[in-house]
Amino acid sequence: MDTPSEKQIEKVLSEDGEQLLFNVSIENKEGMKRCTKCSQLKYKTEFSNDITKKDGLCPQCKECRSKYHKQWFKEGMLEKEEKKQLHGLKKEEEIEETLAHRNE
Repeated sequence: MDTPSEKQIEKVLSEDGEQLLFNVSIENKEGMKRCTKCSQLKYKTEFSNDITKKDGLCPQCKECRSKYHKQWFKEGMLEKEEKKQLHGLKKEEEIEETLAHRNE
């Protein structure tokens, strides 16, 4: 059994706000980082670089960031299509209005 000096308890909040406790060996923690999105302990190579952060790495792993960006892009494209359709409807109304004024 590990002594308290060799073990460390790490508290992490999951996505739904539930507090999770992890027993992590300090030796296993070297070269690793916990993703803030999925709360998994992963190798630092699984994180993108971010020079604005103290450790030089993004807080979310590449997998979580990829999922986020795919969803963000999908939602953005849907919003863009909705705006196009709305703009098209406005244009049609303007054209009809203009034609109605010409015919008067």
